[in-house]
Amino acid sequence: MLGTTLFPVVSEPEKNIFTLATPYQFSIFNDSASFRDLFVSDEQFRLPDNATTELLQQVQCALIYEHIMEKFYGVKLNASADLVYPVTDADTGMKRYYRLRYDRRFIDLHLKGKLPNIQDCGVCLNTFRILDLEKQLKMMPPSLFSAEGFGVWIAEDVTSQESLDEIKKVLLRQEGCDTGIVNELKKHIHALVGLNEVEVGLSPFAKLNNEFVLDESCAKLGLMGRNWKANDKESMENFQMCLGFLTERPEPMPITVLNEELTQMAPFLRKLWEDGMRSYLVYPVQNNDGFLGLLELASPVPNQLNQDVLARF
Repeated sequence: MLGTTLFPVVSEPEKNIFTLATPYQFSIFNDSASFRDLFVSDEQFRLPDNATTELLQQVQCALIYEHIMEKFYGVKLNASADLVYPVTDADTGMKRYYRLRYDRRFIDLHLKGKLPNIQDCGVCLNTFRILDLEKQLKMMPPSLFSAEGFGVWIAEDVTSQESLDEIKKVLLRQEGCDTGIVNELKKHIHALVGLNEVEVGLSPFAKLNNEFVLDESCAKLGLMGRNWKANDKESMENFQMCLGFLTERPEPMPITVLNEELTQMAPFLRKLWEDGMRSYLVYPVQNNDGFLGLLELASPVPNQLNQDVLARF
């Protein structure tokens, strides 16, 4: 009855990713079907693979002390106790990320002894953070309080944000454009668009004397030009046609249906069609100085790469 009250039956079940929990413990009960599929195994709350004992203690203490400080001292701590879970989808094999936040509105705390002086504890009253957890636990042990009620763990899919954060981390390394870097970017782009079967190309443009030149080491990291050769006449023609096309249409564009008729108007796309690609998305990457390169997606499924996929970029 409580679960139905909190998350009405008329709402979408796959979006109701929640479980009720014992106050401030990783002990759960009455979980939704979607939560159970993602986070429960053998009737136990499955914690993240990278969750160390130290991390779990920090999360648990952050939750408890946030409530204690607000109720008994009127102080709101600057602490985040959210857990981010990487979960591998059993159907696609792709990694998705979920953020678990804890709702404590149905928990009440009671003091069992004398309230310690906040100045003697490990809380900094300038930053409102616990700077010394060991001191905090010693001067204000959780056993000084009792809790009644129940907490609610609520999961939210944050795959897009986590994927973008990972992409930023890769790009900020300022390393060369080697295959390892590109493959790492491709992995996160797959997660971002939620399509594991699509091919991803990321090819930088090379300039010499302020003119674009066909650099095979850069072109091979892409999709459209991965077979282009600098000493091949047809490759050079396709390269120049591609540059002309992008100059006229510099905006990102999905080609939802890539067919033979289209390759007659745009011959530089023919190799993609011959390789079995039936939808294509090209995203010219540029800054104030002009083109930097191309980000490409290609799929063997017609209509798979559309405006919805483009919007996620």
